[in-house]
Amino acid sequence: MMPEKIISDTLFSFIEAGVFLTCYITLADKRGFFKQNILKCILFTAFYIIFVPWGSIYIPFGIHTVCNFIFTIFLLSFLTRTNIYNSIIIVMLTAMFIGIIDIIVSGIFSLVIKVDLNQWLQDSYRYIEFASISKLVLIIFTILFYRFNNNRLKITIFKTDNSQYLYILIQLCILMIFVISINYNINRNINILQYNIFLLVLFILSLLLAFFDIKERERILNMLNKKKYLEEYVKNLEDVINVIRREKHEFSNHIQTVFAMCQLNKPDTNAMIYKYLSRLIGNMKSVYHFYETGNIYVDGLLAIKSNICFENDIALNVSINAGFSSAAADDCDTAGIVGNIVNNAIECLRSYEEKRNKEISFETFVKYNHFHIRISNNGPQIPKPQIDRIFENGFTTKNNSADHGYGLYITKQLVSKNKGDILVTSSDELTTFEIIFGVKKESLNEADGGYAAG
Repeated sequence: MMPEKIISDTLFSFIEAGVFLTCYITLADKRGFFKQNILKCILFTAFYIIFVPWGSIYIPFGIHTVCNFIFTIFLLSFLTRTNIYNSIIIVMLTAMFIGIIDIIVSGIFSLVIKVDLNQWLQDSYRYIEFASISKLVLIIFTILFYRFNNNRLKITIFKTDNSQYLYILIQLCILMIFVISINYNINRNINILQYNIFLLVLFILSLLLAFFDIKERERILNMLNKKKYLEEYVKNLEDVINVIRREKHEFSNHIQTVFAMCQLNKPDTNAMIYKYLSRLIGNMKSVYHFYETGNIYVDGLLAIKSNICFENDIALNVSINAGFSSAAADDCDTAGIVGNIVNNAIECLRSYEEKRNKEISFETFVKYNHFHIRISNNGPQIPKPQIDRIFENGFTTKNNSADHGYGLYITKQLVSKNKGDILVTSSDELTTFEIIFGVKKESLNEADGGYAAG
């Protein structure tokens, strides 16, 4: 193959890749994709440039066209997280658009040079002239379509997401390309070095796809994790609201009762009212405690746990000497860590029937440019062999292990994810979990106004 042909085919493939990407993003209504996903755009373009001109050499013509079409559908659907059915429609429309431009330009070109179409297609220089004009027209119309479409035409027929299967389909497609190309070229006289480079580049690009797939799955897991804690936070708020409504209703009843006592005007009315209100004030301790920790998820979490502790005769002492806003950790992950450890402490003290004056202490502070969360309880001591295994997946000291053994494992994963550390100490008097995170840079030079709540 002549160097000019290789260069021109690569350039034309680059333009086609840009057209496919632009039309796809416009029709799929994903206009912010270019700015937010530059690496993905480069990856698609690289795949297209390598596969179209070089693949036509090492893969049979008809099969190459089909593979190119299918691979473009899968790859764009995967990179943009678009439904596969919408992707098929958009790629077909874009291919038709490119084909129509080529047909119109070729007709005009053959009329101008007054040469039969088949003749000048066999002339490589004439073909490059025609293709250059065709691609220039294609670029102009694509830019106009992108600039002036304004969401008048977009393909969003199918809403269901099937992106979890796309990576598998793409890998199967790449495997099929490898198998076909090897079988096709096994008895052909080809440049082995170029062929190996072609396969190597495809392999490297497939590894990059795997990287994007892993990152995308991590992003989705993080979103699901945040959704979980948002749901828990909303549930906590709903529980608080229900308690407030109940307390309001009971308060109204108490007012009516005191009013009725006053109406009776008996000699011992004052003593009766005093006795009634004294008992009422004692019961008001069951009202939820609210804390400002600098993390709204932890605020709601501690409000609920304070009431659970009261109902189980456990004292919850909270001291916020540094707001969670200064911790270099994700708010949702932090709430998950706190929730799991506090839940463990409550369960431990619930089952410790012989213990009197049960207590859980929750404290935050900054020391040596590190943010500390210290959660302690005066439950039974954890044996040293169990401390060494406490963060293992599935390990539990509870009798019913079916629903246990995952909380502290997840806690350890969340701490590690946020580049933190977790320490456990246990004695006859106290078991302490201490979580240590870095401090946000903007908080290092600020005085953290601490306060206690309980």
